[in-house]
Amino acid sequence: MNKNLISLAVAAVFAMPVVVSAGTEVYGLAHVSVGFIDNDAEGDAESSSIAMNWNDSNIGFKGSEDLGGGLSAIYQAEVGVDFSGGEGGTGETADGLGKFRNTYLGFSGDWGTAIMGRNETPFRSATAKLDPFDNTVGDFAGVLGVSSSGVRHDVRISNMLAYLSPDIKGFSFQLAYGLDDGAGLDSTSASAQQQLGAMSFAAIYSNGPLYVVGAYQSLFETGAVATGSANADDKATRVGGGYTFGNFTINGLWENVDGGGSDNDHDAYYASGVFAMGSTAFALAYGVADDNGTAADSGASMLSFAAIRSLSKRTKIYLGYTQVEAEKGVLINKNTGSTTVTPSTAYGIDEGLLNPVVSANRNGTASIFMLGVSHKFSSK
Repeated sequence: MNKNLISLAVAAVFAMPVVVSAGTEVYGLAHVSVGFIDNDAEGDAESSSIAMNWNDSNIGFKGSEDLGGGLSAIYQAEVGVDFSGGEGGTGETADGLGKFRNTYLGFSGDWGTAIMGRNETPFRSATAKLDPFDNTVGDFAGVLGVSSSGVRHDVRISNMLAYLSPDIKGFSFQLAYGLDDGAGLDSTSASAQQQLGAMSFAAIYSNGPLYVVGAYQSLFETGAVATGSANADDKATRVGGGYTFGNFTINGLWENVDGGGSDNDHDAYYASGVFAMGSTAFALAYGVADDNGTAADSGASMLSFAAIRSLSKRTKIYLGYTQVEAEKGVLINKNTGSTTVTPSTAYGIDEGLLNPVVSANRNGTASIFMLGVSHKFSSK
């Protein structure tokens, strides 16, 4: 998308209160953190730096129109915004505007919701609830959702047709299909993320304190792009759940990612807990990825913890720490994706203002202390 067109779209969003109908909501998230990063790679001198991250900050508008008979038309347009004020190394435009995010048109009724456009896959959206560090540099994508081909599964896809079922006694499901157009995955990881079609599915049970989810996703022929194996799909499966009792929430997740071909898959595990005490919460998470196939010493692990203080319903501050250790190298920006210089499996911390590679094919550790503030805003 031409950056001038994106600029026009965002300008239109800011002007919305003057011109939109009463049914349109202008909303967004301003989320900025400062990271104090330490890089320690086998055979290299230890280094440290300070960087700022915009953590998927965004602005958008959404709304609906009652068409009668229980049917509504729904719409949403959302774009990423770099509230840190810098371009960084993540592919955003120089004026701080990012890619279009969840942007679609559809219909909704008692039968469910159907949308067309660009959106998070059910595989991503249905399992993100189990990650208390979602949309921070310490999220579970440090070791989850990436195949040995370097293909990431926690993505948005363009040209999506999706159906979300109604909730029936706690049960629901989501199904999405991405059309083959040769482009569109929400990642900068080179040709391996070219969209050649996709299918994503999630089944959910949510009832009071209990949340259970199973999800499957296939990114068609993306494994082939990265590995050279003809017609190889990159596939991922997740099963997990969470339970809240009193002020404490625990979550667990298992994942298998298969990059296509023979002996090219691995399992990963993730557990987290959150303890709330008034307006303060403490979060702890640990994840581990096993060796890939028959490749020895190719796994990784991560640890995250944070203290979060809610200043209001919309504003919070937090102080946290994340460490990722990988046996074949660690990335500081896991979405850089140049497979000629990165480890074969892109484990790491998403911090776009740094050089991406701590080490390739050598043991490496990346750690970060992060201080952040986030504010959700809405015209309603």
